[in-house]
Amino acid sequence: MLKTLVIIFILLILSSAFSKNSSLSGDLIEKGNNQWEIIINDDNNDTTIATTFRSWWYAIISGIDTADTATIIIHGEGFSGARFSTPVFSYDGESWIPLKHNEITKMVKSSCNNRLCYKYRISRKFSHSKVHLARHYPYKFEDLYKFLKKFERDKWIKIDTIGYSPLGLPIIELSISNTNIPENKKKRILIHSRTHPSETMSSFVVEGLIESLLNIKNQHILDNLIFNIVPLLNVDGVELGLSRNNARGYNLEESWFRSELDPYQIQDRCPDEVHILHRFFTKYLESEPDVICAINIHSFNPQYYQKPYAFIFSNFFDWQKYKESGKSLWIKQAKFLKFLNEEYCTPVLGRTNPKTTSTIDKKEFPESWWWINFKDKIMAVTLETTPEQLCINGTQYSNVANKEFGRALAKALHKYFLFAQSINFGSASDYIPTDDLFQYWERVESDNYLK
Repeated sequence: MLKTLVIIFILLILSSAFSKNSSLSGDLIEKGNNQWEIIINDDNNDTTIATTFRSWWYAIISGIDTADTATIIIHGEGFSGARFSTPVFSYDGESWIPLKHNEITKMVKSSCNNRLCYKYRISRKFSHSKVHLARHYPYKFEDLYKFLKKFERDKWIKIDTIGYSPLGLPIIELSISNTNIPENKKKRILIHSRTHPSETMSSFVVEGLIESLLNIKNQHILDNLIFNIVPLLNVDGVELGLSRNNARGYNLEESWFRSELDPYQIQDRCPDEVHILHRFFTKYLESEPDVICAINIHSFNPQYYQKPYAFIFSNFFDWQKYKESGKSLWIKQAKFLKFLNEEYCTPVLGRTNPKTTSTIDKKEFPESWWWINFKDKIMAVTLETTPEQLCINGTQYSNVANKEFGRALAKALHKYFLFAQSINFGSASDYIPTDDLFQYWERVESDNYLK
């Protein structure tokens, strides 16, 4: 416990030093007549990347005339789905309120260095002359440490530093379990989040997960499982206000360059953060107890034609490409999806890309590394939530709804453990029936594969 207290104290000092303007992004231009323009920057000012990487902006506007409607023009948005991802504002940088949909108008296609982007305006009469505005709810690494401080004396959570980013910021790991029960009587679940810095909703999911695991009502979960969590992988991207890359211009999600001689190892050219996460994985794979799940938490910006629901992304739905072990892994992922739907208040979908021509082993995702090395032995999957996540039975904001999603995740993972235990943690390819698992898949994709 003393080590945890010391680490939290050090991290709070570091986060306060680094986070004075953390996550601020975009050029703010005052136009006069109570009007401003926010021009969204490319990650690391790299104009060769697609504008779809532009999914984050955060600015502080001062000198607003509260007697008149303020107009803020957003230029350079990478997504056309602003009606789903509603920006938020705050007067103190702590409490955030979503704008109303009718306050976001005139979205049009625009050009950003000869690349397609979008432009729209925000119109609102504010009650304070200084306003924080953001693409969606901000979540800085300072917020994580403030959250963890609430649990600094909890004996079932341990906090450690597992490496440092290129900017020298600490990347931390949380270990959560019932320390009264020997580890060899449990199974292990590995989780990482915030690979892409703009995907702030994944951090609220992690908060809800942690709160649920440390709730005495859920002690049975920690009796059976150890959770090892890297809650904020791309700390540099968060600090710099980037959308998708790290400080050196890498998209960490697509930078798992495997060794040609031994695919369990990764190449030296992988970004520092990938090396740190790889060491995190292999540390627990090479010790007891067994790892049964590896969950990669993201959030996404839905387009106008997409339902703003959370989803899992599976590369193994079309298991004919991957034979029996692919079928087994898809069934395990689909069972996990079923359990999420049982625990959460709105639908959680299953998605894949039926048009893809590249199999998972040809890609450079963390799930590719898991598949090549462990096939269906470990249920590795990407879990995506959204900034527009809301519960049908309530009007809570999406940050609150995503914390609820984290609580649902804790219970769903325990249900998955019980399912895996029922098949002795082996292959699920003989599991029947599978018809009930299709109901959670998006209809268009289910129909495609059922033909």
